[in-house]
Amino acid sequence: MDKKDFLRDFRTRGCPICDHMGRAIADFLASWQYLLASNEKIQQEYAAELGFCPLHTWQLALVSSPQGISSGHPKLVEHIASELTKLARTTTDLPNKVLSLFQDSQNCRACDLLRKAEESYVQHLAVSLKEIEVRDAYAHSQGTCLRHLGPLVGAVAETDIAQFLLSLAARRFEKLAEEMKSYAAKHYALRRDLHTQDEKDAYLRALIHIVSARNVNTPFKREV
Repeated sequence: MDKKDFLRDFRTRGCPICDHMGRAIADFLASWQYLLASNEKIQQEYAAELGFCPLHTWQLALVSSPQGISSGHPKLVEHIASELTKLARTTTDLPNKVLSLFQDSQNCRACDLLRKAEESYVQHLAVSLKEIEVRDAYAHSQGTCLRHLGPLVGAVAETDIAQFLLSLAARRFEKLAEEMKSYAAKHYALRRDLHTQDEKDAYLRALIHIVSARNVNTPFKREV
């Protein structure tokens, strides 16, 4: 990624890192739904890996047809049936063994893609923030969400840049609070025609910056 990429991404009303991850997972799922419906090798890999986590299974379903799902998932379903048949012949630690067939975010291929996309973007942005032009553009943006602010602050080498990021985030949250209160006050006073665009979407921007964007809000844990 280069400076132009970041200057473009900073125009978002949300979090630029969330947006980057959103594009990455959308491209991945669009490709995967086709491969899963038509490629036997991919179907076998999907079954062996126990599919995706719940979030990405449902996101995959949203971009797939019933026919595609019906073509791509039988091997996974058969694999689970086979494993449960084996478990029916045992008596020890059955709850945990059954749950081991349930895919979580730690071993989900889609979650791994998001982790790598996130880490790469954070590292490149941390380096680019050394440039005054990038910092100025960031200062006029919405900034990153809290989830990505932490890694970003950790990735920058300069203390003054870390302080810049934190101070800017604090001001952004203060402004969001003011915009939401103004929106609510005008709404209840029946002055809705006076709402500004910032006031209208302040609630959504606040939620994104508190918990990150909905389409990439996967509960994966970072290694420490």
